[in-house]
Amino acid sequence: MRIIESVNTSGTYNLVLERYLAENYVEDTFIIWTNKLGIYIGKNQNTLEEIDQEYVEKNSLEVFRRLSGGGTIFHDPNTIYYSFITKNEREVKDNFIHFNNIITDYLNTVGVIAELSGRNDVLVNGRKVSGSAEYYHNDLLVHHGSLLFDTDVAFLAKSLTPNKKKFISKAVNSVKARVDNIVNHTDLSVNDFKLKLVEYVETRFKGIKKRVTSQEDTCTQEMIESKYGTWEWNYGKSPTYSFAQEGKYTFGIVKIELNVAKGMVKDISITGDFFSQADIHDLERQLIGIKHNKEELRDALISADVSKYIVGVSLEDILTLMVN
Repeated sequence: MRIIESVNTSGTYNLVLERYLAENYVEDTFIIWTNKLGIYIGKNQNTLEEIDQEYVEKNSLEVFRRLSGGGTIFHDPNTIYYSFITKNEREVKDNFIHFNNIITDYLNTVGVIAELSGRNDVLVNGRKVSGSAEYYHNDLLVHHGSLLFDTDVAFLAKSLTPNKKKFISKAVNSVKARVDNIVNHTDLSVNDFKLKLVEYVETRFKGIKKRVTSQEDTCTQEMIESKYGTWEWNYGKSPTYSFAQEGKYTFGIVKIELNVAKGMVKDISITGDFFSQADIHDLERQLIGIKHNKEELRDALISADVSKYIVGVSLEDILTLMVN
Protein backbone atom coordinates (compact mmCIF):
# COMPACT_ATOMS: atom_id res chain seq x y z
CA MET A 1 0.00 0.00 0.00
CA ARG A 2 1.23 3.48 -0.90
CA ILE A 3 1.31 5.93 2.02
CA ILE A 4 1.05 9.67 1.35
CA GLU A 5 1.69 12.14 4.17
CA SER A 6 0.29 15.23 2.48
CA VAL A 7 1.90 18.54 3.39
CA ASN A 8 -0.91 20.54 1.79
CA THR A 9 -3.21 22.01 4.45
CA SER A 10 -6.20 22.58 2.17
CA GLY A 11 -8.97 20.05 2.71
CA THR A 12 -10.22 20.79 -0.79
CA TYR A 13 -6.82 19.94 -2.26
CA ASN A 14 -6.47 16.69 -0.32
CA LEU A 15 -9.97 15.48 -1.10
CA VAL A 16 -9.54 16.30 -4.79
CA LEU A 17 -6.13 14.56 -4.77
CA GLU A 18 -7.96 11.58 -3.35
CA ARG A 19 -10.40 11.77 -6.27
CA TYR A 20 -7.62 12.07 -8.83
CA LEU A 21 -5.87 9.00 -7.43
CA ALA A 22 -9.13 7.05 -7.55
CA GLU A 23 -9.75 8.05 -11.17
CA ASN A 24 -6.16 7.15 -12.07
CA TYR A 25 -5.76 4.13 -9.82
CA VAL A 26 -2.36 2.45 -9.75
CA GLU A 27 -2.22 0.91 -6.28
CA ASP A 28 -4.01 0.86 -2.95
CA THR A 29 -3.28 4.12 -1.14
CA PHE A 30 -3.51 5.60 2.34
CA ILE A 31 -3.46 9.42 2.64
CA ILE A 32 -3.14 11.34 5.90
CA TRP A 33 -3.16 15.08 6.49
CA THR A 34 -4.21 17.97 8.73
CA ASN A 35 -6.11 21.01 7.51
CA LYS A 36 -6.46 24.69 7.99
CA LEU A 37 -9.93 25.70 9.19
CA GLY A 38 -12.62 24.23 6.97
CA ILE A 39 -16.09 22.74 6.67
CA TYR A 40 -16.78 19.70 4.51
CA ILE A 41 -20.37 19.13 3.45
CA GLY A 42 -21.84 15.75 2.55
CA LYS A 43 -22.52 15.31 -1.15
CA ASN A 44 -26.31 15.44 -0.79
CA GLN A 45 -26.58 18.27 1.73
CA ASN A 46 -27.66 21.90 1.41
CA THR A 47 -24.52 23.89 2.16
CA LEU A 48 -26.28 27.01 3.44
CA GLU A 49 -28.50 24.91 5.67
CA GLU A 50 -25.49 23.33 7.35
CA ILE A 51 -23.29 26.34 8.09
CA ASP A 52 -23.39 29.83 9.54
CA GLN A 53 -22.37 31.60 6.33
CA GLU A 54 -21.62 34.93 8.00
CA TYR A 55 -19.39 33.22 10.56
CA VAL A 56 -17.70 31.20 7.82
CA GLU A 57 -16.89 34.33 5.82
CA LYS A 58 -15.72 36.28 8.86
CA ASN A 59 -13.28 33.52 9.81
CA SER A 60 -12.22 32.64 6.23
CA LEU A 61 -13.25 29.01 6.53
CA GLU A 62 -12.79 26.75 3.52
CA VAL A 63 -16.06 25.13 2.40
CA PHE A 64 -16.04 22.01 0.24
CA ARG A 65 -18.70 19.55 -0.90
CA ARG A 66 -17.33 16.04 -0.53
CA LEU A 67 -17.99 13.32 -3.07
CA SER A 68 -19.17 11.06 -0.26
CA GLY A 69 -22.51 11.13 1.50
CA GLY A 70 -22.99 11.54 5.22
CA GLY A 71 -22.96 14.66 7.33
CA THR A 72 -20.94 17.81 7.68
CA ILE A 73 -17.44 17.69 9.15
CA PHE A 74 -15.45 20.52 10.69
CA HIS A 75 -11.66 20.61 10.51
CA ASP A 76 -8.97 22.62 12.20
CA PRO A 77 -5.20 22.06 12.41
CA ASN A 78 -5.64 19.67 15.33
CA THR A 79 -8.03 17.35 13.49
CA ILE A 80 -6.49 14.48 11.55
CA TYR A 81 -8.00 13.35 8.29
CA TYR A 82 -7.25 10.07 6.54
CA SER A 83 -8.30 8.22 3.41
CA PHE A 84 -8.08 4.67 2.09
CA ILE A 85 -8.35 4.05 -1.65
CA THR A 86 -8.67 0.33 -2.38
CA LYS A 87 -10.33 -2.21 -4.59
CA ASN A 88 -13.88 -2.72 -3.36
CA GLU A 89 -14.24 -6.21 -1.91
CA ARG A 90 -17.15 -5.87 0.53
CA GLU A 91 -20.71 -4.70 0.99
CA VAL A 92 -21.21 -1.07 2.08
CA LYS A 93 -21.90 -1.88 5.74
CA ASP A 94 -18.96 -4.28 5.91
CA ASN A 95 -16.62 -1.68 4.41
CA PHE A 96 -17.50 0.79 7.15
CA ILE A 97 -16.96 -1.84 9.83
CA HIS A 98 -13.68 -3.00 8.28
CA PHE A 99 -12.05 0.43 8.05
CA ASN A 100 -13.41 1.78 11.31
CA ASN A 101 -12.11 -1.30 13.06
CA ILE A 102 -8.66 -0.35 11.75
CA ILE A 103 -9.01 3.07 13.43
CA THR A 104 -10.42 1.51 16.60
CA ASP A 105 -7.58 -1.02 16.75
CA TYR A 106 -5.00 1.73 16.28
CA LEU A 107 -6.49 3.84 19.08
CA ASN A 108 -6.34 0.89 21.42
CA THR A 109 -2.68 0.23 20.55
CA VAL A 110 -1.78 3.74 21.78
CA GLY A 111 -3.78 3.35 24.97
CA VAL A 112 -6.98 5.13 23.92
CA ILE A 113 -9.78 2.68 24.73
CA ALA A 114 -12.16 2.94 21.79
CA GLU A 115 -15.09 1.05 20.35
CA LEU A 116 -17.05 1.08 17.11
CA SER A 117 -20.63 2.33 17.38
CA GLY A 118 -23.19 1.70 14.67
CA ARG A 119 -21.89 1.97 11.14
CA ASN A 120 -19.34 4.75 11.15
CA ASP A 121 -18.70 6.28 14.58
CA VAL A 122 -15.74 5.52 16.80
CA LEU A 123 -16.38 6.28 20.48
CA VAL A 124 -14.24 6.83 23.55
CA ASN A 125 -16.17 6.78 26.84
CA GLY A 126 -19.40 7.02 24.88
CA ARG A 127 -18.40 10.14 22.95
CA LYS A 128 -17.57 10.40 19.26
CA VAL A 129 -13.91 10.95 18.38
CA SER A 130 -14.01 9.77 14.77
CA GLY A 131 -16.51 9.57 11.93
CA SER A 132 -16.23 8.39 8.36
CA ALA A 133 -17.86 8.35 4.94
CA GLU A 134 -17.20 6.64 1.63
CA TYR A 135 -18.00 6.56 -2.06
CA TYR A 136 -17.30 4.36 -5.04
CA HIS A 137 -15.56 4.98 -8.34
CA ASN A 138 -16.03 2.06 -10.71
CA ASP A 139 -14.65 -0.93 -8.78
CA LEU A 140 -12.76 1.23 -6.29
CA LEU A 141 -13.72 2.26 -2.78
CA VAL A 142 -12.73 5.60 -1.30
CA HIS A 143 -13.19 5.50 2.49
CA HIS A 144 -12.23 8.59 4.46
CA GLY A 145 -12.63 9.84 7.99
CA SER A 146 -11.57 12.30 10.64
CA LEU A 147 -10.03 11.97 14.08
CA LEU A 148 -10.86 14.71 16.57
CA PHE A 149 -7.54 15.02 18.34
CA ASP A 150 -7.69 18.49 19.88
CA THR A 151 -10.44 20.12 17.85
CA ASP A 152 -11.82 23.48 18.92
CA VAL A 153 -15.31 22.16 19.68
CA ALA A 154 -16.75 25.59 20.59
CA PHE A 155 -15.59 27.01 17.25
CA LEU A 156 -17.01 23.94 15.53
CA ALA A 157 -20.41 24.51 17.11
CA LYS A 158 -20.55 28.18 16.08
CA SER A 159 -19.58 27.51 12.47
CA LEU A 160 -22.15 24.72 12.10
CA THR A 161 -25.11 26.57 13.62
CA PRO A 162 -27.21 28.27 10.92
CA ASN A 163 -30.71 29.58 11.55
CA LYS A 164 -32.74 26.52 10.53
CA LYS A 165 -35.96 28.53 10.59
CA LYS A 166 -34.90 30.30 7.42
CA PHE A 167 -34.75 27.10 5.36
CA ILE A 168 -37.23 24.56 4.07
CA SER A 169 -35.69 21.81 1.98
CA LYS A 170 -35.54 18.06 1.47
CA ALA A 171 -31.85 17.92 2.27
CA VAL A 172 -30.83 15.64 5.11
CA ASN A 173 -29.35 17.61 8.00
CA SER A 174 -26.33 16.47 9.96
CA VAL A 175 -27.01 14.74 13.24
CA LYS A 176 -25.17 16.55 16.02
CA ALA A 177 -23.30 14.02 18.15
CA ARG A 178 -21.71 14.27 21.59
CA VAL A 179 -18.04 14.59 20.77
CA ASP A 180 -14.76 14.42 22.63
CA ASN A 181 -11.10 15.02 21.86
CA ILE A 182 -8.54 12.24 21.82
CA VAL A 183 -6.04 14.52 23.57
CA ASN A 184 -8.13 14.07 26.72
CA HIS A 185 -7.20 10.38 26.73
CA THR A 186 -3.51 10.36 25.77
CA ASP A 187 -0.22 12.08 26.52
CA LEU A 188 0.75 12.03 22.83
CA SER A 189 1.04 15.27 20.88
CA VAL A 190 -0.96 15.63 17.67
CA ASN A 191 2.20 15.13 15.60
CA ASP A 192 3.24 12.00 17.52
CA PHE A 193 -0.29 10.61 17.29
CA LYS A 194 -0.29 11.18 13.54
CA LEU A 195 3.18 9.65 13.16
CA LYS A 196 2.16 6.54 15.08
CA LEU A 197 -0.93 6.14 12.90
CA VAL A 198 1.30 6.23 9.81
CA GLU A 199 3.59 3.60 11.40
CA TYR A 200 0.58 1.44 12.28
CA VAL A 201 -0.75 1.50 8.71
CA GLU A 202 2.78 0.98 7.36
CA THR A 203 3.19 -2.17 9.44
CA ARG A 204 -0.32 -3.56 9.03
CA PHE A 205 -0.46 -3.11 5.25
CA LYS A 206 3.25 -3.34 4.39
CA GLY A 207 3.04 0.26 3.30
CA ILE A 208 5.62 2.29 1.40
CA LYS A 209 5.82 6.06 1.83
CA LYS A 210 5.69 8.00 -1.43
CA ARG A 211 5.38 11.69 -2.15
CA VAL A 212 2.78 13.31 -4.38
CA THR A 213 4.29 13.56 -7.85
CA SER A 214 4.42 16.81 -9.82
CA GLN A 215 1.91 15.39 -12.31
CA GLU A 216 -0.50 14.40 -9.53
CA ASP A 217 -0.18 17.86 -8.00
CA THR A 218 -0.73 19.66 -11.32
CA CYS A 219 -3.75 17.54 -12.22
CA THR A 220 -5.26 18.01 -8.78
CA GLN A 221 -4.92 21.79 -9.04
CA GLU A 222 -6.55 21.71 -12.47
CA MET A 223 -9.51 19.71 -11.13
CA ILE A 224 -9.97 22.27 -8.34
CA GLU A 225 -9.90 25.22 -10.73
CA SER A 226 -12.24 23.65 -13.26
CA LYS A 227 -14.78 22.04 -10.93
CA TYR A 228 -14.23 21.27 -7.28
CA GLY A 229 -13.15 24.72 -6.15
CA THR A 230 -16.07 26.50 -7.78
CA TRP A 231 -19.20 27.98 -6.24
CA GLU A 232 -21.25 25.79 -8.58
CA TRP A 233 -19.87 22.63 -6.95
CA ASN A 234 -19.73 23.70 -3.32
CA TYR A 235 -22.98 25.70 -3.14
CA GLY A 236 -24.85 25.31 -6.43
CA LYS A 237 -25.29 21.55 -6.12
CA SER A 238 -27.34 21.95 -2.95
CA PRO A 239 -30.83 20.38 -3.18
CA THR A 240 -33.76 22.64 -4.03
CA TYR A 241 -34.78 24.72 -1.03
CA SER A 242 -36.81 27.68 0.15
CA PHE A 243 -35.36 30.53 2.20
CA ALA A 244 -37.30 33.18 4.11
CA GLN A 245 -36.38 36.03 6.42
CA GLU A 246 -38.06 39.12 7.80
CA GLY A 247 -36.61 42.37 9.12
CA LYS A 248 -38.08 45.31 11.00
CA TYR A 249 -36.68 48.76 10.26
CA THR A 250 -37.56 52.41 10.89
CA PHE A 251 -39.02 52.57 7.37
CA GLY A 252 -41.13 49.43 7.78
CA ILE A 253 -41.15 45.64 7.71
CA VAL A 254 -39.53 43.74 4.83
CA LYS A 255 -40.04 40.01 4.25
CA ILE A 256 -38.14 38.13 1.56
CA GLU A 257 -38.97 34.58 0.44
CA LEU A 258 -36.79 32.75 -2.08
CA ASN A 259 -37.07 29.45 -3.93
CA VAL A 260 -33.64 28.22 -4.99
CA ALA A 261 -32.78 25.39 -7.40
CA LYS A 262 -29.23 24.41 -8.38
CA GLY A 263 -28.05 27.44 -6.45
CA MET A 264 -30.07 29.90 -8.57
CA VAL A 265 -32.99 32.07 -7.50
CA LYS A 266 -36.01 30.62 -9.29
CA ASP A 267 -38.73 32.60 -7.55
CA ILE A 268 -38.73 35.53 -5.13
CA SER A 269 -41.34 37.43 -3.17
CA ILE A 270 -40.62 40.76 -1.43
CA THR A 271 -43.45 41.96 0.79
CA GLY A 272 -43.96 44.33 3.73
CA ASP A 273 -45.41 47.64 4.83
CA PHE A 274 -42.65 49.75 3.27
CA PHE A 275 -43.16 52.51 0.68
CA SER A 276 -41.98 52.29 -2.94
CA GLN A 277 -41.19 54.69 -5.75
CA ALA A 278 -41.23 51.83 -8.27
CA ASP A 279 -43.05 48.51 -8.65
CA ILE A 280 -41.44 45.93 -6.34
CA HIS A 281 -42.28 43.20 -8.87
CA ASP A 282 -39.79 44.78 -11.27
CA LEU A 283 -37.05 44.24 -8.68
CA GLU A 284 -38.17 40.66 -8.14
CA ARG A 285 -37.94 39.94 -11.86
CA GLN A 286 -34.38 41.32 -11.99
CA LEU A 287 -33.27 38.86 -9.30
CA ILE A 288 -34.59 35.70 -11.00
CA GLY A 289 -31.71 33.57 -12.28
CA ILE A 290 -29.12 35.15 -9.96
CA LYS A 291 -26.96 32.87 -7.81
CA HIS A 292 -28.02 32.68 -4.16
CA ASN A 293 -24.64 34.15 -3.36
CA LYS A 294 -23.83 37.39 -1.56
CA GLU A 295 -21.55 38.91 -4.20
CA GLU A 296 -23.78 38.00 -7.15
CA LEU A 297 -26.84 39.40 -5.38
CA ARG A 298 -24.91 42.50 -4.35
CA ASP A 299 -24.04 43.25 -7.98
CA ALA A 300 -27.65 42.71 -9.07
CA LEU A 301 -29.03 44.95 -6.33
CA ILE A 302 -26.56 47.75 -7.12
CA SER A 303 -27.61 47.64 -10.77
CA ALA A 304 -31.27 47.69 -9.81
CA ASP A 305 -30.96 50.73 -7.46
CA VAL A 306 -32.87 48.96 -4.71
CA SER A 307 -33.66 52.11 -2.71
CA LYS A 308 -36.30 53.19 -5.20
CA TYR A 309 -38.20 49.94 -4.65
CA ILE A 310 -37.98 50.05 -0.85
CA VAL A 311 -37.68 53.64 0.33
CA GLY A 312 -35.15 53.97 3.14
CA VAL A 313 -33.53 50.55 2.74
CA SER A 314 -29.76 50.21 2.41
CA LEU A 315 -28.01 47.74 0.17
CA GLU A 316 -26.68 45.87 3.22
CA ASP A 317 -30.14 45.71 4.81
CA ILE A 318 -31.71 43.83 1.94
CA LEU A 319 -28.60 41.78 1.18
CA THR A 320 -28.58 40.54 4.78
CA LEU A 321 -32.23 39.47 4.46
CA MET A 322 -31.42 37.49 1.32
CA VAL A 323 -28.38 35.51 2.38
CA ASN A 324 -27.66 35.64 6.15
